Amino acid sequence: MVFCVHFIIQNLIVGSTNEALKTRTFAEAAFNLIHFLPVYIISVYVFILWIIPGFLYRSKLSVFMMLTASLLIIDFVLCYTAGLLYVHSQTGIPVQQITLSMNKYNAVVNSIFLPLTLLGITGGIKAMKTWYLKQRENEQLAAKKIWAELQLLKIQINPRFLFHALATIKANIREGSVNSPLLILKISDMLSYVLYESEKERVLLSKETDIIKDYLALEEKSTAQRVKSNLITDNILADVHIPPLIFLSLCEVVIEYLLATNDYKLYADILFKRKTDHQLLFQLTIMPEENNFTVSHLPNEILAATRMQLQNHYAGTHNIEIFTHPDKVTITINLFLADLPAKNVNTNSISLKIYEAV
Repeated sequence: MVFCVHFIIQNLIVGSTNEALKTRTFAEAAFNLIHFLPVYIISVYVFILWIIPGFLYRSKLSVFMMLTASLLIIDFVLCYTAGLLYVHSQTGIPVQQITLSMNKYNAVVNSIFLPLTLLGITGGIKAMKTWYLKQRENEQLAAKKIWAELQLLKIQINPRFLFHALATIKANIREGSVNSPLLILKISDMLSYVLYESEKERVLLSKETDIIKDYLALEEKSTAQRVKSNLITDNILADVHIPPLIFLSLCEVVIEYLLATNDYKLYADILFKRKTDHQLLFQLTIMPEENNFTVSHLPNEILAATRMQLQNHYAGTHNIEIFTHPDKVTITINLFLADLPAKNVNTNSISLKIYEAV
């Protein structure tokens, strides 16, 4: 490092055309540099610490241009004066008698070219650094936003469901039911997934569907058979990765809302299917076992968290539709997924009746 600085000062800092033709000592080159260096340092710091942040970044372009031009004029005057002093120190000629031709190198190179070059380079570095820091800040904000929305999806797991699920497990244990260990395992897996697995950026779709099955099985037991369900998924989707909790949270909030607003037994039909080469179809249909309930609409806040999650991860590549009929509610989501397997893979479907699993 010391050698590089020594080389630059001794060989690249030129005070006049004649100096470029002769060998100079380090002391001679450094003596030339100290005449101009203070002006360069002050002008660079004024440019990157005041003019750029105060006016360029605030889109005050006319003021920015005027101040930059003024700074260059001041640099020219100061460097030209420094050049006169340097020529005087080298030749002994009085400053008043030094002509423009005698000081033209300092006037052109040290007073115009070098200030322009230094301001351009340092301004570019400042702009790139600011852009990089802004990009990193945006990435951090985006990550925090996704994390916050994930926490929102977590807390959407309805306390009523957890309370009744735990009460059901307690009742089964007291009765000595053979289903007690399985119920405990299911709620343990579900809570573990919600609290820990969901911290991952992506999870297997098969893992999410397994947790949905556990949720539906627990829902059936804790509501005294008020919920029955059927889940169908293609084998081909087993290795597909998705953001966690999107489908689980959607199923939970919709079912909980309909249970709270109706007194009838519900049947939930859930479908995961590959629609095209890179398109995943999710469909949730909920209807009464008897055609005796009416749903006029689903409140917007019910699906707000799901919509935000989809927008963050699949902006421009997803579609969500809600259909409400006198006897059923259908929610359809289409996602574009780059990791969907090719069509020639075996696509035999699995149909699981959740209410028979426990």
